Amino acid sequence: MSFGKFLWKLIAWIFTVFLQAISAFILIFVLSVIFANANVANRTGWLATLAGVAAGYTTGIWASGIGLLHIRKTQSNAPIVLRLFFTAAGTLLPLLIIVIIGWSGYTPARMDTAAQQRIINFWQPLLAQVALATGLIGFYLPGWMKTKPSKHP
Repeated sequence: MSFGKFLWKLIAWIFTVFLQAISAFILIFVLSVIFANANVANRTGWLATLAGVAAGYTTGIWASGIGLLHIRKTQSNAPIVLRLFFTAAGTLLPLLIIVIIGWSGYTPARMDTAAQQRIINFWQPLLAQVALATGLIGFYLPGWMKTKPSKHP
């Protein structure tokens, strides 16, 4: 492969990853507008918000990634459903860590404690961004594994 072709593939891949992240953020924004009145002061509302983040990241990364791979006519080793599974797993793992951390200290009676503020102001935003990165890695991981080649629809 020539250097020019390698550079073109690298630029196209970086552009695809960038558009996947942008589409995930747009979907999260749309979901946050739709569910703006969610009550995060209780555990049910907080878990629903995290579920919305997971659904938004998974759908945004996976759908735009599949579409862009199809537009680029990229030959892939991974089936579409396997990419969806790994993308969902990648986004859910960091968010499950938020649930574990938050479940121990997330009670309406302790909303003003320093531990609660640390969960909301530090851990939740940090692990939500990690969820985006691991979701992107999860999308591309099946393509990096040795499987039978398949053409995207």
